Amino acid sequence: VRVRELGSTLAWPGSWRIARRHWRYGAGELRRSVSKSAFTEAVRRLLPGVSEDDLVPTAAGVRAQAVLRDGTLVDDFLIREGPRTVHVLNAPSPAATASLPIGREVARRALSAL
Repeated sequence: VRVRELGSTLAWPGSWRIARRHWRYGAGELRRSVSKSAFTEAVRRLLPGVSEDDLVPTAAGVRAQAVLRDGTLVDDFLIREGPRTVHVLNAPSPAATASLPIGREVARRALSAL
């Protein structure tokens, strides 16, 4: 846990709004993270033959997800401009297949800003 990043997340109003809306889901995620039996139970919904012995602890991946101030998730690309800068703030999983169009859009905006 990076204290500064956690503080930034907790200071963002959207974090609290989404947490209020989806607290049950979040609690379930935490439960499955700390309980191998709870995780196994969830996996069995897709693969009924899986046992706890089949699962090996490993590092968890993190998928960044932009959250707006009102607590809604940004499901698509979010591009913001600043003075002489262009920022891609959200690039969900299709980013690899859409990287050329995103690059063209960033270049277009950068050229118009300069």
